[in-house]
Amino acid sequence: MANVEQPVNQLDSTEIEDANKKRKAASVSSVSEADTSVVVGETKQKNSKQRRKKSKINPVKEVKDTSEQSDTEVKDESNWMRKELAEINKKLSNMLTKNDSGLKIMMRELIKEMKDELLKSVIHKIETLEGTIFEKQQVNDKLANDVKRLEEKLNNEKEEKQQLKMEMTKQQLIHDEKLNELEQYSRRNNIRLSGCVDKERETAEESVNIVLKTLNAKMPTIKLVKGDIDIAHRVGKFEQNKHRQIIVKLQSRMKKTQIMREKKNLKGEKL
Repeated sequence: MANVEQPVNQLDSTEIEDANKKRKAASVSSVSEADTSVVVGETKQKNSKQRRKKSKINPVKEVKDTSEQSDTEVKDESNWMRKELAEINKKLSNMLTKNDSGLKIMMRELIKEMKDELLKSVIHKIETLEGTIFEKQQVNDKLANDVKRLEEKLNNEKEEKQQLKMEMTKQQLIHDEKLNELEQYSRRNNIRLSGCVDKERETAEESVNIVLKTLNAKMPTIKLVKGDIDIAHRVGKFEQNKHRQIIVKLQSRMKKTQIMREKKNLKGEKL
């Protein structure tokens, strides 16, 4: 701007008045450089045509006139260019000064519009995210409730299992106790006879016969018969030159008592 305004200060008052008249006649719109170039072009074409017409009259005079005319044209064009540039510069300055507020308003409106659009976009995204988060929260709550319910069910099942285990242990103890009582009661009628000749693969019937033969021979007063014996069998695995014991289960406790009283009569055998 300073470079353009410098020649304007050097213009005389007449040129300034001419420039003012031209500015008043010009429209408020900006003067384009294309208009300036067109005016300059037209001026040059007119001057060129005039020079051609004059050259046809007198060549010597034409050279002189052309030289003088060239100096004049250069001065005129220089002055005209200064005026036009000064006018353009001033109009541009006035336009920028006048349009500063409008430009600011336009920029404010543009920024506000962009801000509103951005705000709408952000709000939309936030609402979308909130909806997604709400849905996921509902799913998480449902899963949490399911997990809690399953944990409660599992804890109940563990308690039931523990109670069943305790009950089974209790029942097992009772069963073992009763079984032991039964075994004890059953063993009350049992006697163990050792020292009797043994053989491999001896049957229960053979064991009963051996018991009857041995006890009746050693204890004739007891008069033992097969009906007095419930069962008799060898204990353990057969081995050569060894005699396994015979377990005898009697039908009555009375018969066992009689046998135990007479066991002192056994020789070689042992009760």
